[in-house]
Amino acid sequence: MIKANKVRNAIRKARYGVMSSIFGKESDKARPSKESIQDYWRSPPGKSNQPDAYVDYEAQSRSVYQLVQELGVATGPLLEIGPNVGRSLQTFFEGGWSDLTGIEINPEAVAKMAVLFPEMAARATILNMPVEEGIVTLPERHFELVFSKAVLLHIHPDSDWVFERMARVTRGTLIVIENEDQKSYKLFPRQYRPIFEGHGMVQIDERRLPDIPDSYIARSFRHAPPD
Repeated sequence: MIKANKVRNAIRKARYGVMSSIFGKESDKARPSKESIQDYWRSPPGKSNQPDAYVDYEAQSRSVYQLVQELGVATGPLLEIGPNVGRSLQTFFEGGWSDLTGIEINPEAVAKMAVLFPEMAARATILNMPVEEGIVTLPERHFELVFSKAVLLHIHPDSDWVFERMARVTRGTLIVIENEDQKSYKLFPRQYRPIFEGHGMVQIDERRLPDIPDSYIARSFRHAPPD
């Protein structure tokens, strides 16, 4: 047992050394580049971020779906930022949502989506690219629902303009479910209420969701009514 622990610790130390060489240690002033962050999530190391780790998130997806129902969001075009293998998209598809779009950077996750949820994946539009590239191709005020869970904290500060674009493509409701405090070499926490209210939206709901860690806050927004 002691030998096994030493091996595991050595592996962790080596992995941290590799990541530190790419991104810099947390204590360093240097910030990882946008490109290095995108490369990381295009093919993430370690089991915890592999597509298989997202397959069993049905309870979390149901929590998001229940929130959407409680908010009275009309069924219509839907955009998810970072669907991974499509667990949440499948939940909405089963609920009668058919006009589905996702922006997902990881090609392995997109391939697994087609295997796990073939009917949904065949009907959905999945943009296999960074959010920065995908969001600019979408029409303004088009989506009845735009949402993201535990993805926006990975967006590099150089791409803060993405949030304004998310507001612009939203016709109805925008929901972000994020940890606003956690920091690491690859995480960029933000306070999302002032961000989206600064882009002409109003927060209509704030809560913690069942089956999703309490460190994540679900914030829902709609466009402010015209003066």
